[in-house]
Amino acid sequence: MMRITNILLVFMLLVISLQTSYAQDLHFTQFDQNYLYANPAMIGKFNGLTKVNASYRTQWNSVSIPYVSYSAALETSSLFNKNTFGGGISFFRNQAGDSEFQVNSVNVGFSYSIKVRKKMAISLGFLGGINSYSLDYTKLKFDEQYVDDIGYNPNLQSGESLSTESVTLPSLSTGISMHGKYYWGNMNVGVGLFNLLNSELQFYTSEQNPYEKRFSFHFNSEIKAGKDYIVPLVFIGRHQSLNQSLYGIKYRKTVGISNNSLDFGVINRFQDATALLFGIKISDVYFGYSYDINTSDLERSSNNKGATELSISYIYSPIKSYKRKFDSCPVFL
Repeated sequence: MMRITNILLVFMLLVISLQTSYAQDLHFTQFDQNYLYANPAMIGKFNGLTKVNASYRTQWNSVSIPYVSYSAALETSSLFNKNTFGGGISFFRNQAGDSEFQVNSVNVGFSYSIKVRKKMAISLGFLGGINSYSLDYTKLKFDEQYVDDIGYNPNLQSGESLSTESVTLPSLSTGISMHGKYYWGNMNVGVGLFNLLNSELQFYTSEQNPYEKRFSFHFNSEIKAGKDYIVPLVFIGRHQSLNQSLYGIKYRKTVGISNNSLDFGVINRFQDATALLFGIKISDVYFGYSYDINTSDLERSSNNKGATELSISYIYSPIKSYKRKFDSCPVFL
């Protein structure tokens, strides 16, 4: 079993080494509340039977047309009445820029967990569905539509060879993760591989652009600090030449004798932004808020404003045996 664990860790390190640059990309600061975007192996990995979650993010409000992202997911930790199988369906939407370029994604998936130690498991997940891409050319302005001494004339032809306004492509993703519970707390770590199919995304008739694979690495842990927890967070993603690296920490304050808590934290997105986080958990409902302070080259234009992100989740736990003090490991551990 140790050999399996070592192979997994080496594989994760290789993915991390793929980083070569840093740039803006589709992302969520609160990635630990949006795991189906990070890794299909995390489907069903929560403390309960059924989970519903949603996220909303808006950014660059002071620079241009705001970039807006939405996500929603429904998961179960006991697919086919077996707690080694997890199942879920996810929806993601992003709208960006003057052209109102939209990405809409709907996927269904499952995960399977293998117990390698008494309180450690490895999970493998798959996610498949469709990605739809669209933009509105009428919202764009081109050189050929400008006339000397007159200016912009929307009635003139753009002079561009624009073949289509929407493209729909199939998607397939996979991932692997490791979960463990220890005397000091718990931990999960994993790698996600997205867009495995060799699909081509094109809006120009003369060019074809392969839709490149997306890689992600994630790590988070809950370390006991008396009745409270210290929660370190790491997320590294790469999509084409665009990369992001998030490193952060949260302090989870247990409130009362019930399953309630408060989160306070900070996350740094390398060469991009620093985010302040706040979360509150009341019974089976969690609400998260984060605000990104821009620290990139757009700092002057954005007046340090970055992004506002909201997340909400609800976990249905009909059986008391599901109640545990961690959220990262499969139920059967």
